[in-house]
Amino acid sequence: MIKNLASYIRQPQFLSIGMVFALHAILFSLWVTRLPEVKDALDLSEADLGICLFFMPLGALTAMMIASPLIRRFGAGKVTLGAAITYFMSMVLPFLATNAGGLGAALYVVGVCAGVNDIAMNAVAAALEKIHQKVMMSTTHGFFSLGGMLGAFLGASFIGLEIDGLLAMVGGVAGCLIVLGGIQSNIRQVIGEEEKGGKLFAFPGKAVLGLAIIAFCTMLGEGAVSDWSSIYLKEIALAEGAMIGLGYAGFSLAMTIGRFYGDMLIDRFGSSRIFLLGSLFAIVGLLLILVGETLTAIAGFTLVGSGYSSIIPVAFSEAAKSDEQSASRGITAVISFGYIGFLLGPVLIGMISEWGGLKLGMCFLLLTAFITWGLAWKSASAPSASPINEP
Repeated sequence: MIKNLASYIRQPQFLSIGMVFALHAILFSLWVTRLPEVKDALDLSEADLGICLFFMPLGALTAMMIASPLIRRFGAGKVTLGAAITYFMSMVLPFLATNAGGLGAALYVVGVCAGVNDIAMNAVAAALEKIHQKVMMSTTHGFFSLGGMLGAFLGASFIGLEIDGLLAMVGGVAGCLIVLGGIQSNIRQVIGEEEKGGKLFAFPGKAVLGLAIIAFCTMLGEGAVSDWSSIYLKEIALAEGAMIGLGYAGFSLAMTIGRFYGDMLIDRFGSSRIFLLGSLFAIVGLLLILVGETLTAIAGFTLVGSGYSSIIPVAFSEAAKSDEQSASRGITAVISFGYIGFLLGPVLIGMISEWGGLKLGMCFLLLTAFITWGLAWKSASAPSASPINEP
């Protein structure tokens, strides 16, 4: 891992796009750690908050329809810079909301800006892989997880110092804009490639249906942990001060380590074992979370991040190898189902929690982890090859 990171950092364009991924995640983490505060300030129920949170991925879904035309017209590099600036500045809006409707509207705007930036910066990363003839996507996404970890620790520190959420976010936005200004020249001229007529959604064929379900369950869990971990720690695990943000910090730290080591682990253990081990780690982590004590819950969220870290990259890779569908259609199908899971996760947890409490919401995530484990076990035990079997 160290050798790969050293090579990555020595190339200015690689490092610059990795920094954009990290900055994106830092601000998102600063927002996530303040969710309990915003919930209390606006007097929202779990169901109300779940509905509000739905608007962020809904905005990101909207972005999927406008990002490709923008990239084709202006180039991935310029769109990344423009989208990053608008996304950074939009992160202030949720803190200005005075009611649930205003919060939902603010999060929709954030989702659109974040979605365009997400697509554009991935297009830049893919273009740089082609230009430099190096595989670096996993490491680039590792920088996103690294940014999430740093942002969560910063957010927890700001809470411990009793710094106002709006002030903390304004400071974070200012810092990110300064860093972006320093690296923009390495990104601006990257063109990237976007397929015309690409599909927003593709239904999986039989060969990738299992992968699509795994992606759905895993990304549902990722979205739910991102939006509800801080609230769970405060309201169920009775965490106080800086401890409130450490659940997501631990989750992001584990995701970072898992993604930086992901390629090596896949080569060593094979895709089926990654699914089995990843879902097993998630199951154990969720059981720890359900114990309800602060430190145990933080350890649980960390273990869940470790489990989730390599599942989605493996699912995308295996979908591209399907003989039944083209690589692009297979990947689109798996991404589509994964994104639906990410979209529904926060809302479902909110609705379940309103009815039976946040612990019941975590039990639902435990069920999805068992589904992933069951599919992986069935595939690994099957006598014939399948998309999630080892070669």
